[in-house]
Amino acid sequence: MPLGGVVSGQSGLVALDGWTAEQMAIKKPIAMHVFWPDMDLDTTPKEKARDKSKWKSLDDQGRSGAKN
Repeated sequence: MPLGGVVSGQSGLVALDGWTAEQMAIKKPIAMHVFWPDMDLDTTPKEKARDKSKWKSLDDQGRSGAKN
């Protein structure tokens, strides 16, 4: 599986009973590998937050994550 970046690359499906790459390829490309960035949101309600001055709503957290 390819790694790196948001869209990492594609994969193909092969059979291992052929002699050449053309004989072994069943379907190419068959999958696209996409890695979504983490969205670690703090779902603690404001009333239960340790530091209420640093508390952000889920909308605010999503907006600030989109800028990074």
